[in-house]
Amino acid sequence: LTPGKSPHYEPLEPSSSMHKSIKDLGYTPQAYKETKFNLLRPEHSSLYAVFQLMLRWRGSIWQAILKRLIVYWGCFLFINLLYRFGLTEGQRTIFEKLSTTFTYYINSGTIPLAFVLGFYVQTIYNRWWGMWMALPWIEQVALLVYSSIQLPS
Repeated sequence: LTPGKSPHYEPLEPSSSMHKSIKDLGYTPQAYKETKFNLLRPEHSSLYAVFQLMLRWRGSIWQAILKRLIVYWGCFLFINLLYRFGLTEGQRTIFEKLSTTFTYYINSGTIPLAFVLGFYVQTIYNRWWGMWMALPWIEQVALLVYSSIQLPS
């Protein structure tokens, strides 16, 4: 380059290597492998297939809570059937009073739920803020790397 002149670029001439097909470069097409669940296909888009997919997927929330949900449903069903078919009228009255007492202590008890949730949210926020402040910022890392590089004199 000479000072004061703009560089002049020549257009590239097409070469023979630019016109190779994709097969000439070594690409071999693979046979289509159908996955077990392809929700775009009509025979796989049933509600049963969607639930099957949700239970097989590793990141699914259903895998994390399914056991507890089944236990909760089982307990609920047991208590419901016991109340409807296993208790006498007097026992049902005692059960209803016990249920009302529990409801009172849950809703307006000595420790309100909002108060407990406030402490929980504050703890989560403090943990998040501590992790955020512990992250190294790029300026600090760049200055550290720059100071450790020795340039030849």
